[in-house]
Amino acid sequence: PSISFENLDWSEIENNININIKSNFFLVKNLLPFFKSQKKGKIIFISTLYTEGSPPQGMLAYVSAKSALNGFSKSLAIELAKYNVTVNMVSPGMTDTELISNVPEKYKILMAAKTPLKRLSSVKDVAEAIVFLSSDGANYITGETIRVNGGQIMIWYMKYIEILKKNLELSKNNSNPNYKVAVLSNVIVYEIKEILEFFLRDNEINVIVD
Repeated sequence: PSISFENLDWSEIENNININIKSNFFLVKNLLPFFKSQKKGKIIFISTLYTEGSPPQGMLAYVSAKSALNGFSKSLAIELAKYNVTVNMVSPGMTDTELISNVPEKYKILMAAKTPLKRLSSVKDVAEAIVFLSSDGANYITGETIRVNGGQIMIWYMKYIEILKKNLELSKNNSNPNYKVAVLSNVIVYEIKEILEFFLRDNEINVIVD
């Protein structure tokens, strides 16, 4: 559910941590002896696009837990490699499931329109990525994240590059010793244009991405 920080109880964060970290901790603990005896194994976690871009409001508990899961997964990939166990993640974009049942239809349409493939991801799209990581074709892949988002992250990265190019142009042409710096971090696609226009209207502002 969407809950603002002001109305958020710690129990909701704890619940998300238990689902994403605690449950996977004990699951891997119990599976590891089997993997070691088989001298191989594959572990696949489900992340979310929101850990890389700007998350929607009201999902602090969910996004925090998924961010923790990202670190958990990478650390496991290092530790379990000696047992020939691979650990990877699948990171879906907005997927047509019950989780987004309370998301306004207009927002879903907007997100689909801003995706290069012009649709939301389906459960089948996500499942196909999991099947691949489970196959022998992924035996040499570990510590990685397969993004199933129709190209949304690619858009963000390209926008970041555009910002950096503008930043370099400003830096080259500005000799003001009191040059100001504004940092943009994880700006979502539809926010970038407005933010840039605000900062770039003053030639003394240097826009960089952190």
